[in-house]
Amino acid sequence: MRLIGNKTKLLPQIEQLLRDRGHRGGVLIDIFTGSTAVARHFKERGYTVLANDLLSAAHVLAIASVEADAPPGFQRVLRRRDMSDVRGALRVTRRRTPGQHDGDLLALEMILSWLAREAPEIPGIMTRQYAPCGDAGRMYFRASHARRMDAALQAIRCWRSEGDLSREEAAILVAAVLEAADRVANISGTYGAYLKSWQVNTEHPWDLKLPAITARRGGGRCRAFRRDANALVRRLRGEVLYVDPPYNHRQYAANYHVRDVIAEIAAITDQKALQDYEAQLYGKTGLRPWKQQASAFCQGRGGRFKSPCYHAFRDLVLSARGRVAAVVVSYNEEGILSLEEISAVLAEFAGSARGFDEGRDFMEISHKRFRSDVNREGRRYRVISGRRRDEVREWLFYAACTSVARRGRGRPQSLPPAARSV
Repeated sequence: MRLIGNKTKLLPQIEQLLRDRGHRGGVLIDIFTGSTAVARHFKERGYTVLANDLLSAAHVLAIASVEADAPPGFQRVLRRRDMSDVRGALRVTRRRTPGQHDGDLLALEMILSWLAREAPEIPGIMTRQYAPCGDAGRMYFRASHARRMDAALQAIRCWRSEGDLSREEAAILVAAVLEAADRVANISGTYGAYLKSWQVNTEHPWDLKLPAITARRGGGRCRAFRRDANALVRRLRGEVLYVDPPYNHRQYAANYHVRDVIAEIAAITDQKALQDYEAQLYGKTGLRPWKQQASAFCQGRGGRFKSPCYHAFRDLVLSARGRVAAVVVSYNEEGILSLEEISAVLAEFAGSARGFDEGRDFMEISHKRFRSDVNREGRRYRVISGRRRDEVREWLFYAACTSVARRGRGRPQSLPPAARSV
């Protein structure tokens, strides 16, 4: 899944940092889960993970890959009349190769295949709004891909409206659609704009593949939330709070809106509500109203005052005092917050030099810079002093709250109810 700030390459350093400081499990709160890469990694290692993100698509991915522990059975879907061919194929496969298949996994694969190839095509929002055959002429997806996307989403809406999908089942199917859409999207990196000519990846065939579903290895049940991070952190307890906030001025709600549209229309089962949703899409890129989701973490400083980003970061971290034993922060060196600002907040969280020492609890990891347009449109990238032209560094911080005893593998306390699935 293309997502700026994805921390897949940073996972070994994060894990080693925690192990070096004695963390072997317990509750890890991934408060900005995004692609869920960090959440899935630590779930596999026995942590109880609480994954949160305000964006609809990220929340769906968290339910599918963090909250779900195994492929569900889809029993109600398989009993449907329109799925008789899938039932028959499932019986034949199991009879011919007994004992060679995980029954639930095989059922999911066949349902995904049916959605990708056989679900009836009914022109929908993706075809009308994000393919060039629509009135707006937007080139996010080829028309053939958009039609198959609409077919899958219509089937999922129908199954939801008739009570045939559980929360996890719906999320897994929508996650598969999201990942398939991303593979064929005509974009350079984000969905903030589509390209004016078709990329090679848009010629790939449409297919729905099994999304990541992470098996639990010990620990308690993992949970997915869709809440404002600063509000939710006041209600959770755990061993480690992992903070990977947006680092620049690009608002994710505006730059990844197409993903959120897919996740949101998959949950709208009322036809009038679906029409109202489509009517609010606007602009050259088909945005839906997003300002209510604008993040203070993307707002820089003004004049001599501290930035909204700084105040949001400080509020988030200090609100976790007494609720978590440690905070891990990853941040890009080109971000809004300075090294000094982050260090000062973590020192305040720790309460002493023993809990946070910049010389001991800070590291830099070098990466190749992400350049979505490879300068094709004349964009100029600032070369940081002492860096190679394509080099940028990720900062990694650790701070321990010296007033909080380790909770080990204890269960999370004061958990709010899971957010309503979207």
